[in-house]
Amino acid sequence: MSADENNKVRFERLRLVARKALEQLIKKSLTMEQVKTCFPTLVTSQDGVRSLELALSQMSGFWHANSLDEFDLIYKEKDIESKLDELDDIIQNAQRAKDSGKEPSNIDQLSPLEIVDSTIVSNSKNVLDSLQMIYDQLCLDNAELYTELSELTKESTRINNSIKSGIEQLNKEANSVELEKAGLQIDKLIDILEEK
Repeated sequence: MSADENNKVRFERLRLVARKALEQLIKKSLTMEQVKTCFPTLVTSQDGVRSLELALSQMSGFWHANSLDEFDLIYKEKDIESKLDELDDIIQNAQRAKDSGKEPSNIDQLSPLEIVDSTIVSNSKNVLDSLQMIYDQLCLDNAELYTELSELTKESTRINNSIKSGIEQLNKEANSVELEKAGLQIDKLIDILEEK
């Protein structure tokens, strides 16, 4: 076990105190005398008394186990263990600072400007980190969009060239059809003139 684990005792002590308090509460609240007053007809026989003792034992065990489970759930929901460990760390750091001769910084003696400045410095680092992360993400998004736009430009250029070549082909075919029609009309005129 490391020195840090040895010094982080507040959470375990809280659990121990809660367990002892619960055991005391159960011991004082669920006595055999109180149970006997609730079931006067059962206490008239030995079997009844044994049944009550067994029931009391089971109720006590159930109450104890469920209460401890509830306590653990509360500790987990409220993050008590990490908060108490953090308190242990703060106390240890303060003790080390005291042992090394450092002057403690009493927040009640700081000016409002000093308190605000210390908050701003820590917050500005977080803001800068967040802005850098946003900037990096935007750069990645822009690079992806640029690549996508380049591909779309190439595709549209290819389609445009395909359309132009199709139009040129249609123009050639239209011109050849017109020439054939013109040639047929000239042949008809020649035939008509020859007949006359």
